[in-house]
Amino acid sequence: MASRKFTVQAVVVGRKDFQETDKLIDLMTEYQGKIRGLAKGVRKINSRRMGSLELSNWVEVLLYQAKTFTLITEVNNLDSELGYRHDETKLGTMMYVCELTNHLLPEGQENKEAYQLLLKARSDIKSGNLNEVVNFEANLLKILGYGVQLSTRKLIKESNYRLAHQELTQRIEDIIEHKLTSLEIFK
Repeated sequence: MASRKFTVQAVVVGRKDFQETDKLIDLMTEYQGKIRGLAKGVRKINSRRMGSLELSNWVEVLLYQAKTFTLITEVNNLDSELGYRHDETKLGTMMYVCELTNHLLPEGQENKEAYQLLLKARSDIKSGNLNEVVNFEANLLKILGYGVQLSTRKLIKESNYRLAHQELTQRIEDIIEHKLTSLEIFK
């Protein structure tokens, strides 16, 4: 019988309140793909795990596979110096990257390339290289088999990142069939 407890390194790509004191946390991992875990009691004021489960954190989590949920039992932050928490543009960009990852990737499907791409995007945003987000969008679509239109690839090659981003965002919204909420920060 396989162990019901396992440890993974992951990036927190989604969070949603659940019941009174819990949160559902979406984690992007290298080998298990996207995992949804339940962090019980994390919304309590005295919860030690609350800060570690912030959106975009790179963490090591101990998970327990219960009957109905995967429970997050322990969390260890792997990157305490984020470099963008006090910069609205960097923070908004990281939220956008997490939203894309969360909406475009299915649960439980291994995708090492997407995981490595997400870690690179975190690093690029942290260092202030925000134009690389356009490459993240294009590469994520390519990895997932959606491809990138020739006109968009041309814009990226010409370093016209604003127009390329607009085209990629429209394509992504068409794929997920709704508007990206994190983009509201930039309006």
